[in-house]
Amino acid sequence: LLHDGLKTLLLCRDGGDGGGGERAAALASEQTAVVPVAAGADGAMAPEAMLAALADEGIERILVEGGPSTALRFLRARCVDEMILVRAPVTFADPVPSGITDDVIREARLAATRSLQWGVDDVTYYHRDDDAAS
Repeated sequence: LLHDGLKTLLLCRDGGDGGGGERAAALASEQTAVVPVAAGADGAMAPEAMLAALADEGIERILVEGGPSTALRFLRARCVDEMILVRAPVTFADPVPSGITDDVIREARLAATRSLQWGVDDVTYYHRDDDAAS
């Protein structure tokens, strides 16, 4: 990834030095740009700050792939325009709730636009509902 010939942007929490810290600086090269992102009140990079940093680099669309904590952060910040939610009928001995509830989706101003079965999984497509209440 860092050596595929394409420019790589490495978003790093700004440690106050404006450069994302020593470890990030060590990865900087001609092909890799370190983009410092201000931390939010909880110490993590805020989704809004990440999107603003990417917009400054000319990036207008991204795919956020991660676990439920990452998805929840972007949903709560209302930084999601499209979402595909896949629910699998799997039961875990010690389940960890995702926190992604119908209320969270609604508060993120997303509306279901399509649902389908994919094997045993339920797949729902959501899109930004600009007419939804803020």
